[in-house]
Amino acid sequence: TRNVLSALDGDDEPAGGGSKGFAIFSVVLVLGLGALAAAGYVFKDKIFGGNPPGNGAQVQPPDGTANVKPPDDTSVKPPENTNVKPPDNTNVKPPEPAFDLAAAPESFKITLEGAEPLEVVLVRPGSFTVGSDETETEQPPTPIEFTRPFYIGRFEVTVGQFAAYLNENPRARVPGNLEDAGLARAEGRFAPLDGCARKPVGAVTHVSARDFCKWLSQSSGLEVELPGEIEWEYAARGPESNVYPWGNQWDDSVACVEREAKVDVGTFPEGKSWCGAEDMAGNVFEWCADQYVKARYEGIERRDPEIKGAGSSLSAVLLQREV
Repeated sequence: TRNVLSALDGDDEPAGGGSKGFAIFSVVLVLGLGALAAAGYVFKDKIFGGNPPGNGAQVQPPDGTANVKPPDDTSVKPPENTNVKPPDNTNVKPPEPAFDLAAAPESFKITLEGAEPLEVVLVRPGSFTVGSDETETEQPPTPIEFTRPFYIGRFEVTVGQFAAYLNENPRARVPGNLEDAGLARAEGRFAPLDGCARKPVGAVTHVSARDFCKWLSQSSGLEVELPGEIEWEYAARGPESNVYPWGNQWDDSVACVEREAKVDVGTFPEGKSWCGAEDMAGNVFEWCADQYVKARYEGIERRDPEIKGAGSSLSAVLLQREV
């Protein structure tokens, strides 16, 4: 899957060209530390006393001192420390260790109930040039650096995987056109149409894609989102800033270019991108999280760019990307 979403309020209308469900996974490892020890101090009274000298006979005090009494220590109290409390470390969290890139798997699978696992691939840190002089809305070309790795779906979210999501969520938004989505419904359950189980799901709105990501986050314990447009483009084009996922020359033998004829995911492995993500070009369009901004490329951050306009109720057009 490939997904980082924000919601678009409104009707659940089909997305143009279909939606490519696809999820970015940000995995953070948290190591537990032992509780910090708090040192406590106990103050003890020191009581000094002694025996009378000699054989125990009483010794008369000097004249004029008959009314002189020895210091009364019974009223001397030690410092009160009843209000002194040890440091409260219950809310102290250990620091989060850096992601161990050297030990990170190149790919792994997330188990889904009632569907084939969802596989993700590692996108390593690096730099590339985003934008183009040839497209008015993507000027100027800008060098971008990603310092943090992330995982992105190897394939588009399939009809079978989306059906599993719908069956687990009675209140989930259902595509307006089940046939376009590749789905059938019988007795309250969803299933892929014949031959559609491994085809990418279509007719899915931005809101539904976001909801899918939330469900996947809750069921897997991972942090799943739709990718930002720049993240998606980096995963597709790579450090070489290729024009297409496989290189700089168009080759229609390594991608599904028939808009009305979707194919099973993984049909064109030769067209995969540098990180191993497939169908980044062709098959169906893919949702990104970002809101379209006319001057998007003029003020873009050059290091780890933030997702723009990914609020909870966007009123502007949201990006659909296809190389």
